[in-house]
Amino acid sequence: MAKMYSLLVPDNPKESKIRAKGIKKSYVKKKVRHDQFLVVLKTLTSTPSTFRTFQSKNHVLRTVEINKTCLNAFDNKRYILEDDGGTLAYGHFMIPHSG
Repeated sequence: MAKMYSLLVPDNPKESKIRAKGIKKSYVKKKVRHDQFLVVLKTLTSTPSTFRTFQSKNHVLRTVEINKTCLNAFDNKRYILEDDGGTLAYGHFMIPHSG
């Protein structure tokens, strides 16, 4: 999941931000913490999330339980450099080509 981030402001916790696209804001606010972002990035794992939401189908409302991957270290839009851990966008001329 490329569209997730956590910004920790130690001096002012109210300015800290945690975002995860596709995950309900209430779930992120209650259950996702900055430490989880760090663990996922260091261990290259992912974390699941389960939440309930309303869905409408043919004008009939119902409550459904949704299971999604919340945090994931895989980024399919960037190439990770071996030497310093920096990244480049795929298609960049400095990415080494094999073959």
